Amino acid sequence: MVNPKKNIGILFIIIFFFSLTLIYLFPMTKGLILLPLDLLVSNYCPWYSPAQILLKNPYMQDSIIQLYPWKHLVFQSFQEGIIPFWNPYQHMGMPFMAGMKPMVFYPLNILFLLGEASGWNTLLFLQIFLAMVFSYFLSRDFKFGIVPSILVSLAFSLNSLMIGVLEFGSEGHVLLWLPIFLFWAKKYLEKRESKYLFFLGISVSFSIFAGHLQYTTYMLALLVGFILFYGYTLKAKITTYGFLFLSILLGIGLTAIQLIPSMELFSQSYRATSSSHEVFSEGLIKPRLLFRLFSPDFFGNPVTRDLTTGYIETSGYFGIIPLFFCVYAMIFVRKKVFAKFFTGVFIATSLLSLKGIGQILYVLKIPIITSGSGGRIFFLALFSGAILSGFGLLEFLKTKKRKKNILYLCLFTLIFILIVGGTAITNHQTTGSTKMFLQNLRFASLILGVFSVGTTIYLFLRKKIAWADNLFPLFIVALTFFDLFRLGYRFLTFSNTKFLYPDMNVVKFVQEASRTTLARNYGLTEPELATYLNVQTLETYNPLYLLRSAELLQALQAKLEEKLPVNKYFITSEKERLKYTLDFLGVSYIVAGKDSNPSIEYFHTDRFQGDFTPTYQDDRYVVYENTTSYPRFDLYYQVREVKSDTETLRLISQKSLNFREELILNETLPFTLQEGSGSAKLLASTVNKQKFAIKTNKPALFYVSDTFFPGWKAKVNQKFVKIYQANYNFRAVEVPAGESVIEFFYQPSHFLFGCLISFLSLIILTFLAVWRKKLI
Repeated sequence: MVNPKKNIGILFIIIFFFSLTLIYLFPMTKGLILLPLDLLVSNYCPWYSPAQILLKNPYMQDSIIQLYPWKHLVFQSFQEGIIPFWNPYQHMGMPFMAGMKPMVFYPLNILFLLGEASGWNTLLFLQIFLAMVFSYFLSRDFKFGIVPSILVSLAFSLNSLMIGVLEFGSEGHVLLWLPIFLFWAKKYLEKRESKYLFFLGISVSFSIFAGHLQYTTYMLALLVGFILFYGYTLKAKITTYGFLFLSILLGIGLTAIQLIPSMELFSQSYRATSSSHEVFSEGLIKPRLLFRLFSPDFFGNPVTRDLTTGYIETSGYFGIIPLFFCVYAMIFVRKKVFAKFFTGVFIATSLLSLKGIGQILYVLKIPIITSGSGGRIFFLALFSGAILSGFGLLEFLKTKKRKKNILYLCLFTLIFILIVGGTAITNHQTTGSTKMFLQNLRFASLILGVFSVGTTIYLFLRKKIAWADNLFPLFIVALTFFDLFRLGYRFLTFSNTKFLYPDMNVVKFVQEASRTTLARNYGLTEPELATYLNVQTLETYNPLYLLRSAELLQALQAKLEEKLPVNKYFITSEKERLKYTLDFLGVSYIVAGKDSNPSIEYFHTDRFQGDFTPTYQDDRYVVYENTTSYPRFDLYYQVREVKSDTETLRLISQKSLNFREELILNETLPFTLQEGSGSAKLLASTVNKQKFAIKTNKPALFYVSDTFFPGWKAKVNQKFVKIYQANYNFRAVEVPAGESVIEFFYQPSHFLFGCLISFLSLIILTFLAVWRKKLI
């Protein structure tokens, strides 16, 4: 039977949280976009205009040079009716959808039907709003009451991590599903109603589609622990556990369409072949950073340019008032089942996030978990702390022992003072920056001071004034929201959409000049910004960059013995080796400043001045054609067959061949090449496909210097042909004499198999939801 009062209550809380989110992100209502576009204009070519705009937060580069450009390619591809499997603009071409961070299959991408800027704002708006709603529903199911549940919602949805990653548009959408995981699992354990299995599986799939497997794995580990713990207290049957775990597995199966290509990409990336200990260990938190539980600015803030350590993933602030009630719950609420569970999680995950202890996880070599930053597990401590704050506030309001509460309040305040004072003395002794440190703590001190005074007044008046018990919880919520609002208002950057990657004539020229040649450029912009601009480059910020692509670049730069970088790949050679690298890879356009000599600016020598012909000029930039670059695609009639990858890289590194006329293959051709002549013309190119028209008087190899990767297929005159791996990492196919049409197209290996698994998982999950009662 429908409960009208309950439905009205749900509607009210949804409107309430919607309003809070709107207040928190109020600049959106003025037509601004939540992106630090001041960084774009102030730091990155071709828009670089220093001192033209006030720079707020220099810490958020990834959002504008990587994550938004990726989202733009998704939006652009969907407009064209294409699933963007491949990114031709990044690192000589590499898988795109498989990288997960672009969130290609995340269902909330439907928001981009509103338009790109509006869709982006709405996506970020929903991160906060849904996190509030989901954590509220879970808290209410813990019987917290309205106000404690609201406190939990604020502490979870507006903590420093959730706000720190908000402008990335990805991690937060992974994390927001955690409370609803626990909600559906709890409901099923209590009621055994099959619909909760379906909702749990769907929620798991949404979190995975949002694109950060390490966070999702932590969340699933917590979910499994919660199921086992609560199921044990309820004396649940084995079949109950079985169906819950089956629901989780089916949720994972739903994402096979994404996961199978992602596993393939990871296996081909440098990250898979290298030790990830460095990444994992460096991400662990130094114990002293736990002081940020008292203030996000304990060690400075990127906005005030006094930050002394990392910020986003090492800033563990969920509100000093929720922290007060969290610790209160751990001390005084020890008999309640869920308080025990979340206390254990808070302590365990806090310890495992620390340097010296967190290495335990790496020793265990747990897949996915140990492949990224180790400190990310602290997110579970933040979440558990938020939940515990609800328990603490509820107990604080219920207890009649005024002396106990006053004593605890004094003790908490004293600990804060001692930590602040001790750190201030240490700072003075080491850096002399006591004044700046205390300035950073003044707001946290103010919040704690107002809270302490208000709480003391409440404890003395609660028995004398009837409405004190109603006013105090509202005081707690308002002060907490103000505290966390200030955190976001200080950190987040809202920008005028006129700065959203403005059109530049130099970009239009490079786009048009390379449209029929696939020519790459150098000097125009940063690697992933090229993804937004649809121009082809050699470098990448993607931590899953392909190993063979990097090895080829190392060979070209004569750096085969050097260790590869962990998280991104940039070309670092100079002079002749840089020129050789650019020539070999078909970099036909060099962009330089108006008054610069490109040979001196990029190669630190005037030796190559004669190789550059100016083809475009405006008031800021000159585009030079590199007349010695190799064609991006061509016909070849000579082949050098080698026996190993090592020999191939040696030949490339030593410039042992005339690569304008001869290709290297690691296998024997089933036919003989003869000297001939011909031409090749690009007919069409999209993110996943290329089409060429060929004329040749002899059989030949058609070569294109784009990445060879499993999933690429080729047709010559509508017949499938083999793609040869040429020049270590590029593609070549046999073409017959005469006129031919060659088509290359990419679809991840086993993608259709992944689609089948996703479809079957959905069918089985739906079957469980509909027929579960008949299976018992």
